[in-house]
Amino acid sequence: MADQEAWKQLYDYWLSKHVRGRPPTRLEIDPLVDVPRLAANILLIDVVDGLRFRYRLAGSAYWARYGFELTGRWIEGAVPAEAAFRDTLQAVHDDGLSRLLTAPVTDHPDRLHVGIVMPLSDGAGGTGHILAGTFFVQELATSPRIGRLTVQEILDEAKARQLGGMPVRMGRSG
Repeated sequence: MADQEAWKQLYDYWLSKHVRGRPPTRLEIDPLVDVPRLAANILLIDVVDGLRFRYRLAGSAYWARYGFELTGRWIEGAVPAEAAFRDTLQAVHDDGLSRLLTAPVTDHPDRLHVGIVMPLSDGAGGTGHILAGTFFVQELATSPRIGRLTVQEILDEAKARQLGGMPVRMGRSG
């Protein structure tokens, strides 16, 4: 697992916690214990009334990146990047599908931020929380994509690239 990109490790962890085909609940995961190497880059987000989102937990990498604490803050969409993230959270809540996001790093065109956003079940068929993480990845830097891709789309594309073929599906921009 250590050879995989961090976002794939977090995705694999989330998949490993599925119960009878449904995503795990908040009580069924413990990323601080289970994947401590990723903890600094993890977000746990509360879903409130299916329409509002609040940072329940933000790893230390977010403090280092932004210079202020995110924990407890509402995700309102006050700036374009936050609005796009909020739209992604809403999509994950609404359809229960994970998303993989990429965006170029300011002043480092050879690097990308890669974010993964995954639903956590409320135990009754809906999404009660969202598990997310943000990481840097080099392998995608030659062809950055901004917008939402499902995790399966990006994994299919990476597999096709390894086999020397072209991906069949591309993610949608947004």
